Amino acid sequence: MESLKEKTYDLLTLDFDEPGAVTLMEAWLCRGPNASKVSVAFAGQSEMLRQAQQRSAHFVVQKPLDKRLLSKTLKIAYSMILKKRRADYRYSVSIKADAITIDEDGTERKLKNAMLLDISQGGICLKADAIINKKATVNLAFHLPETQDLIHATGKFTSGDPGGVVGVKFSFVPASELKKLQTWLDARNPLTPKVVAPGRPIAGSSQAPLSNSLWSVPRTGSSACARAL
Repeated sequence: MESLKEKTYDLLTLDFDEPGAVTLMEAWLCRGPNASKVSVAFAGQSEMLRQAQQRSAHFVVQKPLDKRLLSKTLKIAYSMILKKRRADYRYSVSIKADAITIDEDGTERKLKNAMLLDISQGGICLKADAIINKKATVNLAFHLPETQDLIHATGKFTSGDPGGVVGVKFSFVPASELKKLQTWLDARNPLTPKVVAPGRPIAGSSQAPLSNSLWSVPRTGSSACARAL
């Protein structure tokens, strides 16, 4: 339980036949909104498997464990983790952008000296001289470094600081331009396709017990606006 507060994990494997399994699952699901919630539950009895499903386990596997089924389950869980990590990945930049805010009454204002500090699939970190209304909608246009692809995006401010650095969450990007953005980010994403488990590896025997474990994927791409988006 304490480990959940001290470290960041991507996958929980949980034996629902063990005492405290429900409490651990609830703690797993109550972490921050950006935390991974992917979980795999094991149990020997059907009733415990139903409890795991009711507790929002993504996968339930009946014991004794089958090696092939378990391997397939973990591969699918891993792909879910990578998909989320791909969406969350941010790449640091320093590029100029055209940014116009639109207030609720339709008033438009051009942001002066707008600079992008990082880019992700879902938004950007933006710095400008002055941002008057953080409830406004913002229209953006910027060129991706190296490829010079032009990206147009509409979004909403999330949070920021008095220095004019804010997060912007995209609400719309044209499909063709979003694909270019995804391709550009993927080319720069150094994710290593390997799961690292702090505990013991899964034993080769199909009858091997699997204790409760927390799994993580190497993390990259931190930025000043990581908490804002």
